[in-house]
Amino acid sequence: MGLFRRNTEKPLERSVEETRREVERRLESEMWADEDAREIERQRTAPVRVMAPLNLDLPGFPFSPGVYVSANVYLDGGDPEPHNIWYADAKALQDIGAHIGSLSVMLDRIAPLDRIRADLSNTRPIMDVASWLPEHYAWARINPLTPTGRTPKYVATIEFTAGLERPRHMTLRQLEQFNEVHPSPEQTLGTIDYLSDGRIGKAHLSLWCNESLYVAWYKLVAGELVVSSVTRNHDGIQKTLYRIE
Repeated sequence: MGLFRRNTEKPLERSVEETRREVERRLESEMWADEDAREIERQRTAPVRVMAPLNLDLPGFPFSPGVYVSANVYLDGGDPEPHNIWYADAKALQDIGAHIGSLSVMLDRIAPLDRIRADLSNTRPIMDVASWLPEHYAWARINPLTPTGRTPKYVATIEFTAGLERPRHMTLRQLEQFNEVHPSPEQTLGTIDYLSDGRIGKAHLSLWCNESLYVAWYKLVAGELVVSSVTRNHDGIQKTLYRIE
């Protein structure tokens, strides 16, 4: 009766490090499950896309006449009616970037040390109706006639979103390191309105640069596009850098 002996020794307790990693893995799993669910819902509720012609021939306008991915959407601003929009393909996106670059350069005279630029590297073209809608993209709309049936002053508008894309499914440590390097949202957006001759008539840009948010407005003065105001927000403190009456 002594050949086998029951092992009554208690198993070694897991180390603090193992316990911590197990907790981290569980939190990471829960966090990314929530993120994935939100992304799936964003895609599920995205507008239905179709291929549709855009027959607007404006000199210099980033969207040349052609067929683009299009959707019927409700826009911000209180308009109860949906509008057709056309998503930027690779060529249109390149030309939009050139226009935004020109607008950004105009800010050098106001904040020469900051060199404010829009990073459009994560703004994606939309080329088909079936792929997932990217987080950052650009689109155009043709503005409706005035209530009296006249052509509006700004015949077309382009809007865009750009900025930082956080890698998905990072560990908590990787996420902490990422947030240390990128403490601000670093999201950029803007609106550009075009006249019937293809020139930019007014614009608005919100640009993250050097951990500060710059908001710039542009308008025509004596037929020339100028910067009308610029503000900078850093650490919750807003400062007006420039304004014309």
